[in-house]
Amino acid sequence: MPVRIEEIAGDVVLGLYAIGQGRAEELRGERELLKLMLGREVEISHNADGRPLISDGNVSISHTKGHVAILFSPTRSVGVDIEFPSERVKRVAPRFLRRMKGTIRQRTCR
Repeated sequence: MPVRIEEIAGDVVLGLYAIGQGRAEELRGERELLKLMLGREVEISHNADGRPLISDGNVSISHTKGHVAILFSPTRSVGVDIEFPSERVKRVAPRFLRRMKGTIRQRTCR
């Protein structure tokens, strides 16, 4: 599966991973991507609100049609959200996404 891992700010790392469809694929993708990002297997638990927790630091996980994104930092609070491009997303995106040079910022898993 295509993988992209990059340091985006100091100690903040973004991972993007292409997965198959369904919840089992999402969970498998989470485990595999975190292992690639951190260099070892990591146990993921969740707090009462459903936020993912790992012992190594702060993590945020998001899924969309065929992709999983993970944002990780050992010291900073992080949050990530990905959405499959659709007409609905295009309509609401300007309310939530920062504009850069007149276009909505996008990163793709390629």
